[in-house]
Amino acid sequence: MVWSHRIGGTGALEDRAWDVVVDAASDPIVTGVVLNGDGTADFLTFKLDGADGDEIWTRSLPGAETNLDARTQWLALCDDGDVVLGTKIWSSGTSYDVVLHRFDAADGGMVFHVEHGAEGPVADNPRWMTRDEAGDLLVAGVRDGDFMVLKVAGTDGRLLWDSVYDGPPGWYDAANTVIEGPFGTVVAGGFRTGAETSWDAAIVGFDPDDGSILWDRAFDAGSAQADEIAVLTGGGEDLYAVGYGYSPSTDSDLLSLRYRLEGAAAVTESRQRAPGAALSIGPNPMRGETRIALAETVRGPVRLSVFDVDGRRVLSRTPIRPTGGARSIRWDGRDGDGRALPPGAYFVRIQHREGIETGKIVLVD
Repeated sequence: MVWSHRIGGTGALEDRAWDVVVDAASDPIVTGVVLNGDGTADFLTFKLDGADGDEIWTRSLPGAETNLDARTQWLALCDDGDVVLGTKIWSSGTSYDVVLHRFDAADGGMVFHVEHGAEGPVADNPRWMTRDEAGDLLVAGVRDGDFMVLKVAGTDGRLLWDSVYDGPPGWYDAANTVIEGPFGTVVAGGFRTGAETSWDAAIVGFDPDDGSILWDRAFDAGSAQADEIAVLTGGGEDLYAVGYGYSPSTDSDLLSLRYRLEGAAAVTESRQRAPGAALSIGPNPMRGETRIALAETVRGPVRLSVFDVDGRRVLSRTPIRPTGGARSIRWDGRDGDGRALPPGAYFVRIQHREGIETGKIVLVD
């Protein structure tokens, strides 16, 4: 044991920590719920010194649920060390809504506080939050008996898209987890209710640009009983889903599923083509704007990333799917937040179904 730290509400009341992330300085940020003597509860988020466990800052927000049996809080670490708390809050007019609160890395000050939910008294009940490679936030849960998936800008909390999935035959479905899968596909996992099979373990793919549903898959363990996905992870072109499947002879058993995204090649160094084989950049060196052009042979969704010489990703974008023929992407020398980048060398990477294209761009005054 290097150190221990305890914090909680007043009196002999139960409290819970629900998530922790660790920043680049090895300082942990923790979030949880503390119960109050008046029957209310608060969200408590605090940052500790990784060396000795001393508190760097502590922030409390009202409105937490007093039920401590289910997890209701998640943290996402931003590139600059800020941290986003994802949770839910109740109001009589709108029922549950998704709440995102971004804390400043240095002192825990509020960077943004947003609430997202459907209009009217419809419960938007989050069950998972994570961040994607570009720094945006993905939230999954349940809305009115359907999968609920949100994509929110990590910089300012803007809602980028809001999507629901209602599996056949239109009964109760729930998303428990969400990840960024191959080629930026947003994949949510949970269960959907089948007409003859009860709860089936289900995964659903969403377009990263607009949230439209790309595909869905369901798995029944064979007994027409409850099967469910709890956690997803990805590797190359594959998705791994774990949860439980029911059998009358053994009850609920640990369930592991592997899915392959057909037509999506694994994006690995061994699959790279020669640099520039299907990519051209001009003007280069660039002043003001350059055109990144893809060859006619490139098909399907593509993902553009730009890195500086230190390997830091400064821009990530998933262009609209092609309809055939050559395409081009114009870059104005700005990062993902719209800030002008300093002159110097930058590296562009295009991921697509056949592999990776890479190139170098020199940005001049």
